[in-house]
Amino acid sequence: MEQLLAQRGIDTRRGSAVTMVTADVIATAAGDSIPADRVIWATAGSAPPWPRAAGIATDAAGFVAVDEHLRSVSNPEILGGGDVVTVMASPHPKSGVYAVRHGPILAANLRAALDGGRPARYVPQNRALSLLSAGDKYAVGVWREWTVAGSWVWVWKDHIDRAFVARYRGTPEDA
Repeated sequence: MEQLLAQRGIDTRRGSAVTMVTADVIATAAGDSIPADRVIWATAGSAPPWPRAAGIATDAAGFVAVDEHLRSVSNPEILGGGDVVTVMASPHPKSGVYAVRHGPILAANLRAALDGGRPARYVPQNRALSLLSAGDKYAVGVWREWTVAGSWVWVWKDHIDRAFVARYRGTPEDA
């Protein structure tokens, strides 16, 4: 992505602590003053403060600590999924690929909690394909150490995304 952004005349700075942003300048802790027409501030995901403040067990970064059934390790009556949780037995990246797969397990376990059934276990996949749209029907794909890019990658991503969304179309009665 950095290579693509550079080709498009977009300056990137990684790991720069920002001290000030105005309409046309970004100042860094290193003393740099970077002129900017537009700023896109991209950061890693961060945990909300309320779980820890509420006394719910979290990982070191503040994400809700859950077991393999997506139950809070400190309050098993609390279930959670997506990027706000860390599955302590098998931590994985905060990524939509993993987050959306929590959904069916979370739904099944909410039903199990209500009717006394046996909870389902979440088992994350070992690795995931990353596909990132770069605009103009162009995308970048990463699988392990391989990277590919182009319009064909965007077509591939679009197909995967549309197929995924189609799986969840329907009425509430279908659930």
